[in-house]
Parts: sequence; C-alpha cells; structure tokens
Amino acid sequence: MSLLGGMPQISLYVALIALVSVWALPHFARQKMALLARTAFVFVIGSALAAPLLLPALELMPYAERAQWSFAQYAGGFEVQDLWGIVYPRLTLWSPFYVGAVTLLLIIVAARANVGSPRIRPWLALLIFGVLISLGGNSAVYPMLYRAVPVFGLFRNQERAVILIVWPLLMLAMLGWRAWANVGKAELSKHAGSSKLVWVTILWATLLGAARLWTSFQPVSEHPRLHVLLSNATWPWLMWTTALLWLRLMSHKPQLMQWGLVLALAIDVGSVAWQTADQTHWIRRDNPRYAEIAKLVPFSAADLTDPAKLARAKPPHRLDSRGLLKGDWTLIAGVEDLHGQLVQTLDYFVRFRAQAPGERLWALMGIGCFGKTKDEPELPFEADTVAELNAEGKVVQIKCLKTPFERYRVVYKSLIVPTPEAALGPMRDANVNPLDTVILQQAVPLPPTAPAAPAQITLKQWRPQATTLTINSPQAGVLVLGDLWYPGWRATINGQSAEVMRAYSALQAIAIPAGLSEISVFYAPTTFYIGLALAALALIVLIARRYFTP
Repeated sequence: MSLLGGMPQISLYVALIALVSVWALPHFARQKMALLARTAFVFVIGSALAAPLLLPALELMPYAERAQWSFAQYAGGFEVQDLWGIVYPRLTLWSPFYVGAVTLLLIIVAARANVGSPRIRPWLALLIFGVLISLGGNSAVYPMLYRAVPVFGLFRNQERAVILIVWPLLMLAMLGWRAWANVGKAELSKHAGSSKLVWVTILWATLLGAARLWTSFQPVSEHPRLHVLLSNATWPWLMWTTALLWLRLMSHKPQLMQWGLVLALAIDVGSVAWQTADQTHWIRRDNPRYAEIAKLVPFSAADLTDPAKLARAKPPHRLDSRGLLKGDWTLIAGVEDLHGQLVQTLDYFVRFRAQAPGERLWALMGIGCFGKTKDEPELPFEADTVAELNAEGKVVQIKCLKTPFERYRVVYKSLIVPTPEAALGPMRDANVNPLDTVILQQAVPLPPTAPAAPAQITLKQWRPQATTLTINSPQAGVLVLGDLWYPGWRATINGQSAEVMRAYSALQAIAIPAGLSEISVFYAPTTFYIGLALAALALIVLIARRYFTP
C-alpha cells in the first residue's frame, strides 16, 4: 500500500519489518525460506503495481531541487533527546514515538518473561537500527549507509524511520500480552509488578499531580520550563499509574483486566494523537478561512473545470501568496498558488524565481492575485483587496490585479542561448523584453518582423494536466505557456505531434504555424505507459497465481 501511495522510503522500511517478522515469529520457523521468497514476491509485485507512479518520479528526480542537496540537507533526523518522546508525548510538539504507557508496561513484561528468548532478539535489533537511522546525521550509522548504499542517497526526512521504532515496540508489547495469557495466577502477580513498584508509582504520581496543581495557580512566565514539563508529563504518568493499579487489582480477573488495558491504551494514545493533530498537522481546521479565497478570487478550480464559469477565468490566472500563507490550504481551496506548491522543488524553477525580476516572473506565469501583509508597503500594481486573513499573527491581504497578467501569449522574436542557465542573464537585462522575445536553446524559423496585429488566443479547456487552446496567428510564431517545463509534456497542433520546448530556462514553448490552429498540451510521460504495462503484467501474474496455482 505504501508503494501504491508513491512512498518508496516507507516501503523500504515496511519490507525490512516483513523480513524481520519472518525470523522473529516462532510458527514461521519451519518455513523461513518459503516466507522469504513470498516476501520478495510481494515486494516485486508491489513495485510493479506502483510503477506508473514510481517511474515518472524517477524521471523527474534529476531536475528536483533535492538532487543538488548536500549531505547535511539529506541527513535530517531526530535529535538524541527527542527519543524521550517514547515515554514523554509532545516533547517535540508532535508525538511520532509515543506508543502509550500501557504499551510500555507490556514491553517491560515481555522483557522480564522472555529474557534470552530468540523471539525477542530480532525486534530488539530492529528497534536499535530504527533509532540509529531516525537520528539521521546525528548518529554514525546513517552517514555510513548514505555512502555505502545508493538508495539512502535518495531519501530525506530520516525521522520517517520512526516506523522501525514503533513497530518493534508494538511487537514486544504483543509478546508481553501473550506472557500474561500464558502464566498462572501466581506468576501473573509477579509480572504485574511488585508491591514496591506499585507504591513508588503511586507516590510519584501523587507528587507529580500536586506539582502540576501548584503550577496551575502560578503565572506561566515565572516557571515556563517547569510548567511545560509538568503539563506534558502528567498525562502519561497518570495512565501508567492507572494501568499498573488495574493490573494489580484485576489480576484474578484476566478478561476484565485485558479490556481495561485496551480502554486505557485507547484513551492514552488517542488523546495524544488528537492533541498532536490539533496543534500541528490538522490543516483542515483552516478550511473555513481559506475557503473564502476560493469564493473571491477569479480562478478557482471550479471556475476552470465548469464550462459555464470558464469565460470569467480566461486565461486561468494564478495567485502568488509570496509565502505568507503556508500549508496545503491551496489543495483545500482549489487555488493555484505560485509559492509553496510542489513545483517549487524543481531546481531550475527555484533559480528562475530567485533571479528573474518579480514583474517579469508574474507577467510570464500569469499572476492575477497576490498576498501581502497589511502593514507592508503597497506593491506597484493596481489591485483590489478581496480578502483579509489572520495568518501566524499577521493580517494577510489577498489582492487581485485589476488587469491580470496573461498566462498564454504568442511572440514573434527569439533569443538563442547555449544552456538553460544562460537564459537567466537576458531575463535580468533591461534591453531584452521577455514578453515579446522568447529565450530558447534551439533555433526556430520566424519571420524577420512581427505582425501588426497580435494573435487571438481562446482557451477551450483547462485541467492541471491538459490545456486546449485555439490560436489565430497572422504569421508563424512561438506560443509561450506560463507553465513549468519538465519531461513528459507533449503537444499536438491540429492533431499533429509538436515539440514542447524549454523556454526562459523553466517554462513551456511551442512553435506554431500561421493561421487558425487548435493546440493541445498535455502531460503523458512515456515512463507512465511503461509503468502501466508493468502494472498490468503484475496484475496478470497475481490473477494467474490465484486461479492456476495448485
């Protein structure tokens, strides 16, 4: 499933977990080679099914900004002190490590009941390996793997290896659960914890609760660190004490004890996950305020797909929030934002945006609206304020230009440069007007003079992956589209295949003939069709294996 979701880094970790499972689970002991073969089969078939996503991603990877990253940028991971998050939720403002006080109690039982057992060793080894990987450059293991194993040079955010930490912890907790199920009543009391441990836990929880109550009556400014520490520590210690007392009190009623632990675990982990999502990752809570933009700007997704509304969005203009509005709100509101989208991870577009003068960038990419803080000086464009939002303590105004920049234009002059990077020099040259001169890396036959009348452009259909235009041009020219160039874009002119050229180092351009033409530009990478064939083959293998294997 992680492969089908386009997450090969997670898939690698899942495969490693599956491999460890083969050697760790005792009832697989007699079938280890068969299970290893089955694991490899699943991984190969899963990769083939995911190929329509993975192959285009690999094709685009050399152009990605991360392809130019240094080791320090790839080696991000948790700090060593963040590992306290296993027992101390929200230590890093989010809680990927936390598995719950009940789970930790079960792990202790597993360690006491399975000392020296071969069932516990593979999970302990995977746990240690996951910790070292998730630390990224903060440990010596990841740097060695980065240099020795090429696949590790493709991944960032090494903290995603937290799955290699949490999964073994959960498996060890399951071993603890089984230990309780398999011991007698006398042993159950022993595994539930000694009386001394219970009384120490109760005493500690009481002191902790008293300290938390005391800080609640004190100004946070007087004891800020103590306030935060106690606030985060109270809940897990409360759950730990509750679980331990429940084990002691209900040791003679195993079924009631088990359901009590399940309830405590659900409350513990569920509440921490809820608070984590609410504080950090629950972006959909911003939907109401950002939905206001979709209603007011003249280029929402609904306008561009509904033929009845397409007329007022000709051509489809973009928003440049200028980094003032962060997050995935654009996907929620259905708005194209030039800043903060995934397209900016392309290395050449980052340079294009940084080095091209702002007005020329907006003119070439069809900006219609932009964001600015309320106290920022007015930008030199005639614009109307359509919305005001409170974002991270600032009032952000959304302004729409009275005359939006065109997203599509036909030009009749060209300037040839040897490399895409060389196109950035003329972009900064005041003597070169990129609005009537296209900057290319290949020669295009054009008439010596531009026509007296401009070409007429009509947008017939727009989707993120396909655009159809009708153009009536008095003479041969070059259609410039304010969309990013990258491998896989194709075009047809009156049904005949045409080349999508790379213009201004980052945008698309197509040579067009004189007269009336219908031009379609669409994303259809060859790697996608190769991946589709591999996925179809994998599906056939699965069906054949299901119905024809005895």
